[in-house]
Amino acid sequence: MNVRALAQTAIAAREALESSAKHGDDVAGAILRLDPDWAIYDHAQDWLPGLADTVWNSVEQTARSEMAVGHADRAISLLVPFVADETTRGAALRRLAQTSAEMARYEEALIIVRRCLEDDPNDPQMLCLAGLCRYKLGDNDGAQVLLAKSARIARKFPEYAESLRAAQRLLLQIHFG
Repeated sequence: MNVRALAQTAIAAREALESSAKHGDDVAGAILRLDPDWAIYDHAQDWLPGLADTVWNSVEQTARSEMAVGHADRAISLLVPFVADETTRGAALRRLAQTSAEMARYEEALIIVRRCLEDDPNDPQMLCLAGLCRYKLGDNDGAQVLLAKSARIARKFPEYAESLRAAQRLLLQIHFG
């Protein structure tokens, strides 16, 4: 694992903990007072059940910000350590797949998407992303199959309206050239 990524993850975790302490979380404040060197972070989850989610949300937001300013490699280095944690693995893989596609690393994105689809073969967002990657790699037939499946599934769930629209737009683009 990349030492820089670990350091960035620890910094993000500490910032999340400090933010919790500033907002009146006595447990977070106590941890910071007892552990100024961050030695017991591994055990903090036992005391703060929401810490992992708080840290993940902070890191994901930071990764999005890094992407927005053109620092894709920084975004990836922030996300990679979270693949090892089973509680954040799915979300980290999804964000890594999206980041790779945004960087036009379509083969890499497809590998990550395939891993995501092993956990949920009917994820309309990942199916749509796989279709986009196939299209960008010149596999229109493969793209159409994936996009059609994404659209069929997304149609049933309002929370996937964006995936449905994206799949439909790309299908039209493929069909009408």
